[in-house]
Amino acid sequence: WRGLAGGVIEKSVAHLSAVTTVWVGPGIRSCHFEVGAELKSYFDDGSFIERSETSSLMLDLPAEIRRRIERVADATIIDHGACTYCEESRFFSYRRDGQCGRFATLAWVEP
Repeated sequence: WRGLAGGVIEKSVAHLSAVTTVWVGPGIRSCHFEVGAELKSYFDDGSFIERSETSSLMLDLPAEIRRRIERVADATIIDHGACTYCEESRFFSYRRDGQCGRFATLAWVEP
């Protein structure tokens, strides 16, 4: 969330001549991403889900990513949809396991 709050999308798009397709990969989803109210100042209200039964505030990172991309680029957005917390057999999750692991990201620009 820190990179997103710091403007990584906006700064990246500013360096590209055009953005046609954006792929949002697997990541923690709002079903498991509980955050404190102090994060509300960084993101749109629509990126939060308040669970009344538990008084929890959940952050929907893919929704925030989509909004930020739509503000700065006319791109097709493809969301993988996988939650790294939910899919234990496929993905590492520090929030779930409490152990450090690694992910890799690949990005490219075609001429």
